[in-house]
Amino acid sequence: NVDATSCDVGIFVGSAATNVNIDSISVSGANDHGILAVDTTGLTVQNSTVSGNGVAPTAGIAENKAIELVGTSNSTVTGNTVTGNLADGGIGVADDGATPGVDPGAPNAGTNSPATGDVVRSNAISGNYGGCGIVVASYNTSGVSNVTVGGALAGTANTLTGSPGQFGPHGPVIGGIVAAADAPGGNVTNVTVQGNNITGSGIP
Repeated sequence: NVDATSCDVGIFVGSAATNVNIDSISVSGANDHGILAVDTTGLTVQNSTVSGNGVAPTAGIAENKAIELVGTSNSTVTGNTVTGNLADGGIGVADDGATPGVDPGAPNAGTNSPATGDVVRSNAISGNYGGCGIVVASYNTSGVSNVTVGGALAGTANTLTGSPGQFGPHGPVIGGIVAAADAPGGNVTNVTVQGNNITGSGIP
């Protein structure tokens, strides 16, 4: 279990670490992300609890989610409980970019790395303030493609619960799922959002 009090990130997985498996742990107390992965491949985050992060978010981070994958490929986030995080919602998948691009998970630009082949399924997401439940977003020309959120098979649904009117230190509990190109030149293609359970969302 990771107590990330006074740290910006609870667990960081960088480009030199591939095929990492984060399984059955808890991460709490980070100023920003509970788990941040950048420019890696083959990551699995499963059966874990990520809660109480985003305590003192750093300015300039576009996607300051409890679990944030940036420029990752063929990675899976499954079976986790993501709740009570304070900064910017639940789970994010985004591309990475070099100057004049942006690393959406960090305050400075990164390297040109697309997010492709990632899967977000079977997660329970609730009570996360300041941002949406699941966000698949492109901020760079590297782009996001072939991402699956949920699925057609039994047991693959993400369950997202928003709380209209409930505010924390950095905003409301929004819930919901977003797939978007958030910057000029960004592109999101072949994203499947299927079979999820969404209640109380503050967005369409």
